[in-house]
Amino acid sequence: MADATAEEHLEVDENINDDKDSAIGSEGASDTTSLQSWITDYREENGRTYHAFRDGAYFQPNDEMAQEALDSDISHHLFLKTFDNRLFLAPLPQQVNKVLDIGTGTGIWAIDFADEHPEAEVIGTDLSPIQPQWMPPNCRFEIDDADHPHWTYDTSTIDFIHVRSLFGCITSWPAFYDECYRTLKPGGWIEQAEFSPGFYSEDDTVTDEHIMGDWIKHGKKCFEIMGKEIMVFEKMKGMIEEAGFVDVEERKYKWPIGTWPKDRRMKELGAWARAHIDSGLEGWTLRVLTGLLGWTREEVLAYCAGMRADMRNPKLHGIHEMRVVFARKPAAS
Repeated sequence: MADATAEEHLEVDENINDDKDSAIGSEGASDTTSLQSWITDYREENGRTYHAFRDGAYFQPNDEMAQEALDSDISHHLFLKTFDNRLFLAPLPQQVNKVLDIGTGTGIWAIDFADEHPEAEVIGTDLSPIQPQWMPPNCRFEIDDADHPHWTYDTSTIDFIHVRSLFGCITSWPAFYDECYRTLKPGGWIEQAEFSPGFYSEDDTVTDEHIMGDWIKHGKKCFEIMGKEIMVFEKMKGMIEEAGFVDVEERKYKWPIGTWPKDRRMKELGAWARAHIDSGLEGWTLRVLTGLLGWTREEVLAYCAGMRADMRNPKLHGIHEMRVVFARKPAAS
């Protein structure tokens, strides 16, 4: 399914006259700091809140709206639907002892993995303490900055490192992968899933004249100013290979934006992909466009409204690309 999703052109459902499709249904060494009170004294900008620990290191908000968009329902479900209800694709052994989920967000992936693998110790790290108070006994969360050049974890102690949606968060990806390599046990695995910050179409219905086609240029400009890479989904395979990993495998997927595909599975993925973008638009744009490009809050909200209109236009067949790379640290390291 992965190869077909990535390589075959998506056929358009010509029977869609508007944005509603009943066939889909309703689903659409770094500092590890304890949870001190100052960490939850979040910064507020443009009506959204942002993490306080290493303020400014991450561009997205951490409020309830962001948590729902990021992991708790929409994004996590979208990945599960894409992976046929699997939490990972790497060929892990039946038993893993220590798992690190970097950029855990709400912690839902770490909690699900801990539930499925009660023998494993699962650690989720993030800049924001937004994870739930309840969790499986084999799961815990730590406040940590994955962009720091020296992690607290000892060399060769982790069995599996999981990374998802960290584009725009890391200053030096080679340094990041070096730390992944160092902390993994010989024979341990890394898996990273990233999606494109932009959109395209196979039938030229999305152009630069549409906000959907224009979207990526502003992101590239912002993160160039920040000195952080947002096109990592295209480059992570090569950088992981350069870090010394072996058995490197890349899988490519397409997420249609909306329910325009004829194929039922892709139609459902499109509904979830659109919901993911819809709920995340302001969080992805407010801080960077106002703080770096000088936009007003009203201009950003109007731009997001235009993007929502494009996503609901059945004549625009936008596609969001997502890639997964998994690789193994050599057993003889």
